[in-house]
Amino acid sequence: MAKVVLHIGTHKTATTTIQDMFAHNAALLAEHGVIYPRLGRAAGHHGLVADWNRWLQGYAVPGGSLARLTQL
Repeated sequence: MAKVVLHIGTHKTATTTIQDMFAHNAALLAEHGVIYPRLGRAAGHHGLVADWNRWLQGYAVPGGSLARLTQL
């Protein structure tokens, strides 16, 4: 069974650093069974909640985040 791990950090808890490192090493992670999806133009996954948060519309995933996640 697949496992989903979320790091939802508050300001200044290394969230951006973690996202950047995972995005940069996505191919290496995939070799070890870890999927770090590219959901938009940013390394982070702000787009996952852009469908529900109007303040994050700049991060919206084309087609909607739920549709993109079901493709994974």
